[in-house]
Amino acid sequence: MNSGSVVWRMSGLRCIAWVCLMAMASTSWAEGTSEDAEDEGVSVAGIPVVTFNSDDGLGGGLLGAVFYNDGTLPYRYAATVLTFYTTKGVQAHELKLDAIDLLQLPLRVTSRVGFFHTISYNYCGLGNDVTCDVDDAKRAASIAQLSPLDDDYDAFVRTYHQTRFMRLWGLVDARYTLYAPLKLQAFAGARLFFHQPGALFGDDGSFLDLTRYPGSLLERHTTADSQTGLASVVQLGLMFDTRDNEPAPTRGFWVEASVRAATPFWGSKWTFAGANVTARSYVPLASDGSVVLAHRLVVDVMVGDMPVQEMVRVGGTWDYTAFGGLEAGRGIRIQRNIGRVKAMQQSELRVDVFEWALLGQNFKHTLVGFLDAASIGVDVTDWGGRPFKVNLAAGMGTRFAWNESFVLRADVGFSPDENYAPGIYLAMNNVF
Repeated sequence: MNSGSVVWRMSGLRCIAWVCLMAMASTSWAEGTSEDAEDEGVSVAGIPVVTFNSDDGLGGGLLGAVFYNDGTLPYRYAATVLTFYTTKGVQAHELKLDAIDLLQLPLRVTSRVGFFHTISYNYCGLGNDVTCDVDDAKRAASIAQLSPLDDDYDAFVRTYHQTRFMRLWGLVDARYTLYAPLKLQAFAGARLFFHQPGALFGDDGSFLDLTRYPGSLLERHTTADSQTGLASVVQLGLMFDTRDNEPAPTRGFWVEASVRAATPFWGSKWTFAGANVTARSYVPLASDGSVVLAHRLVVDVMVGDMPVQEMVRVGGTWDYTAFGGLEAGRGIRIQRNIGRVKAMQQSELRVDVFEWALLGQNFKHTLVGFLDAASIGVDVTDWGGRPFKVNLAAGMGTRFAWNESFVLRADVGFSPDENYAPGIYLAMNNVF
């Protein structure tokens, strides 16, 4: 990734702006106070951001931040602004406010507002048995009386398994430390997501085309009204964390359990509920921590009525979608397998291969082999009387760590579901 030239001091270290900003944005720094922390003051920084993955394409944007420091690590208050675009029509714009030890309590409160837009995400149906087969799209085109000679044919086939949508959103998350030595925390949050099918610009260049792709599988399976509206979701949970280093742990556990619900009582168009249990473990296979076996096990269950873009979400302290894509199912197209029930297992073997120092900074290179597996059910009764199918993706990658607080990752994944076509992912931070 490219970086700006802004440099400032924080927590006794001189950090290049892009390292510190990314670490702040991922909240991967340990909370607490230190006698060595910087004196009170305000720091300002800004950087360009460049990413790439097979689902979103090449992306670029700008990230800026203002930090107020009074001795709390990594800061007392922070405000960050991100604007981001990709070559596949994804936009992500966000304002984030973060406060640590709010009201002199062991309380961290984060609030965010933003806008998300895509014209290239996937909808292949629900559950494990979807195919995303281009031949299905060609048959649908034939039923729609389109031939390969028609001008609209290629666009119809290309977008048959795709979805375009926009989302205005806002959320507030709070974490309260109940027992610091174990980092036992209670967390609570509320989010408002306004889901709107369509795109900022139509195929003819007109502003605001608020429709799904004409003739697409999503249009056949759903109504426009069922996918449009406000989801107001409240979440409560507990977690404990014994990791020795949050960005790149070599030992310990990170376990959380939570429940969430949406109801018209607090403004939601839809009524649904969900529960999530996520357990992460880090087992050193070498005494110096240079070889680590890492696991993430997720069970996420939802019941009720919800739009597709709520059904793909996973509850808990991390907001991501499954199954398929950058965070879960590397090598499988994003949102390929959609359902209310998600059972996922991710394993990584992380082997440090090279470490060096320069100008007082430590750098580490790690090789990773991974296996992502999941079974996705349309609902809790989906597997009754039917074979239990597991979707698999595997691959390898590398990690570049700077001072064990910033991690850049590159992964290549393959899956039989995608005929072993490679999925490529360049991103910040470990997957888990």
